[in-house]
Amino acid sequence: MQITGIEVVQANITGIFERRKAALSALCLFYAAKVEAELHRRQAGNKYWTNRTHQALDRSFGNAFSESGGTIVGFFLAHGVQYGAYLEFARNGQNAAIWKVMKDFVKPFLADVAKIYGLQPEAMRVVE
Repeated sequence: MQITGIEVVQANITGIFERRKAALSALCLFYAAKVEAELHRRQAGNKYWTNRTHQALDRSFGNAFSESGGTIVGFFLAHGVQYGAYLEFARNGQNAAIWKVMKDFVKPFLADVAKIYGLQPEAMRVVE
């Protein structure tokens, strides 16, 4: 059965939406890998804490997430050790690394999201 008229328009809109959703998901995975690599690059020289066992760095990871049918997406960086919270928050955050790495990728990520959706980068805003 061939579709015509309004069905074609609806199918095109649905296709565009699905392609953008897939592109955004891939973008989140890309940025998750970037923040993980950046943490490893910076911490290789003990920038944030002294690596005694290398467990905190070796078990850190980045990943992407999608919720509510793909309407909420993002990426994150996390410690994979129980004392990760200590590294981030003890001693007034002197060893904190997660936010310091993540914040450098927020604006480029939002600019890339704007490109996917055909928006001006100024349309994307950062809420801290």
